[in-house]
Amino acid sequence: YSGYCTIIFAALLVWYIIDASYCTCFMTEKIQSTKFHVLSNGLQVTMRVSDAFKNRTQGKYVYICLPWVAKNQWHAFSVFENPEDEQE
Repeated sequence: YSGYCTIIFAALLVWYIIDASYCTCFMTEKIQSTKFHVLSNGLQVTMRVSDAFKNRTQGKYVYICLPWVAKNQWHAFSVFENPEDEQE
């Protein structure tokens, strides 16, 4: 079975590298300014994003990295449009 395990492991490793590269190159955006609001049951983050980002994430969730907290930690946030300002 060791031959099959090596092939499967190699295929999964290649798939992981392709997926990580795709996400890094095409699905990552650097946000210049954000607004943080502490709520009683969570945190509200308001930021301006591109149209491609809006089309890709409407009604879903995103992972946000806060480099001043930890450069290798990504936290999931639900995504909603701001009804007060369509640019955010």
